[in-house]
Amino acid sequence: MVCNETQSQAGRDRDSILGHCGARQDSRNARCLSHKSPGEGREVEDVHEASLPRSSDSARRDDNNGLFPSHNTTQEVQNPDSVSEGLNSTQPKENAGTEVVHFEQNAHCTPSLSCEVGDADRHAGTQEDDFKNEQSANITVEGTTGTHDKPAYFVQTMVTLLMAWGVLAVSTPMSFPGVTLPQFTDPDTDDLHLESQSLSLLGEAKISMVEAGTMVGSLVAGQLLAPLGARVTILIGLPLAMVSWLGLFYSSQLWILLTCRILQGCAFALVKPSTIMYLVEVAHESLRGRIVGVVGITKEVGFFSSYLLGGLMLTWRQLSFIFACILVPPAIAVFFLPNSPRWLTNHGRIPEARRSLVFFRGRHYDVEAELREVIRQANEAGSNTSTRQQLKLLLRPGTLKMFLFVLFMFIAYPLQGIAILSNYMMIILDTPGMPLDLSLSSFLCGIVKMAGGITNFIISDYIGRVSIMVVTLNFMAVSAFAYAYYIYFLDLNSPNTATWIPLASVITLQFHAGICGPILDVMQGELLPNSCRAATMPIITLLNGLCVFGTVSSFYYLLELINMAGIFGIFITVNIIMALVCMLVMPETRGMSLEAISDAVHS
Repeated sequence: MVCNETQSQAGRDRDSILGHCGARQDSRNARCLSHKSPGEGREVEDVHEASLPRSSDSARRDDNNGLFPSHNTTQEVQNPDSVSEGLNSTQPKENAGTEVVHFEQNAHCTPSLSCEVGDADRHAGTQEDDFKNEQSANITVEGTTGTHDKPAYFVQTMVTLLMAWGVLAVSTPMSFPGVTLPQFTDPDTDDLHLESQSLSLLGEAKISMVEAGTMVGSLVAGQLLAPLGARVTILIGLPLAMVSWLGLFYSSQLWILLTCRILQGCAFALVKPSTIMYLVEVAHESLRGRIVGVVGITKEVGFFSSYLLGGLMLTWRQLSFIFACILVPPAIAVFFLPNSPRWLTNHGRIPEARRSLVFFRGRHYDVEAELREVIRQANEAGSNTSTRQQLKLLLRPGTLKMFLFVLFMFIAYPLQGIAILSNYMMIILDTPGMPLDLSLSSFLCGIVKMAGGITNFIISDYIGRVSIMVVTLNFMAVSAFAYAYYIYFLDLNSPNTATWIPLASVITLQFHAGICGPILDVMQGELLPNSCRAATMPIITLLNGLCVFGTVSSFYYLLELINMAGIFGIFITVNIIMALVCMLVMPETRGMSLEAISDAVHS
């Protein structure tokens, strides 16, 4: 009974494949050659283009055979005569014609499908072989899609704006204390009043509970991204941020306020890296740089949103309620988005991965070639659905080299000036003869940094990533040198001293930092492979947060030890070192798919 059902299923599979080989399709990545069995002596009749046969089941993990069969998998189906006779016998007939379907990968990782009819030595008709054929058929890509080479950009653009909205909303806590501290310290206030020893914990210039929460959130994200994916992690982080703002709105004691600030930092660590990872994995290679650049711009807007709303003379409770409301639309919208196709493929959910690709590329775009490459790379990587498994894959030489490079760049980035400038802008600009008011100068520097992010958005997919990094880092080194030279060598009390140099130097630093920051974000998404991206990005975020924390906290100590010129000397040295490392190690990834990058970098 079981044998008859299994062989009937084999017959249905045979009919499906023969139907595809007989029909003319538009797919450019596959060819089907129909032959008569040599035993019957018929010549080749015709050549048809064919697409992959439709699969009725989702691909699932087989504990013995791995996540997917190898990409040179051969699927064989008996010819009609063989199948009809096989219903009454489990032994294969000699000289029976067979149809062979096999996948081939070329040197450039472009998959193709060919179907041949001819003689083959196979042990057909047994329950075991039919079961293996059925398992192989389960990984076949469903259906056919369009034939356009250019994907639809509208959906990717709208998803990017939606995700960027979420990043903007979770970035608002960073600037919240700058606006609300005067209200918390007002001795005549009828609301919650904070003593001086509590100010640093709330987030004065040095130590912030948000930064502590960011470190905790990075540890949590490392355990969530691999098994749950970026989308679900974002769905955890956005409501958590909303709850923290509502808790701040209703807080009546200091410990509640500080707990909410920790939760806000944790939410930022859950949402921001997950958003970068999600957008990198769903974006087409032709606009990946611009998509990540939008996130960098909105993060800066989030930093300044508290100052903009603070100008409306709102109380800190009113600001908290507004920020909680801002989180509602992205939290609802992300729920209806599909998971990343690459994460779905790593978990064996091939039909869902295909539907996700169709959603992001459009129904008129041929997603089959891209999906085959994603499947191939997931098959080569093997089991990688947990954080521990992904960390083991990190030990591969090529992968470890790129991880250490990305980690170095993120650890060095706070030391090249941007972390200290963001926290101590008014102190750095407070030089004799400053041509503008300090508050206006600080606001101008912030606007210029956003202008740098917009510039990155314009050029990132047209100029190489390496060129952008090397040029911007060298300009930052020159700008830091100009400030240090002014402080150390010039007579600040002389009326002929060019008092505009410090402001011009800081503005130039901020502008190029706005260009450089998004490149770092897209770099970690591109250079870390699909097989271990989810486990490594939280580690990088954690160590980057620790470096920012140490740099910001040691500012006054360094100021006493080596003065401002010495601090900017550190900026010069770090920028030059980062530029040299980029020239020597960083590969160019512009316009390449994630799978092509992994093949070139991690092989």
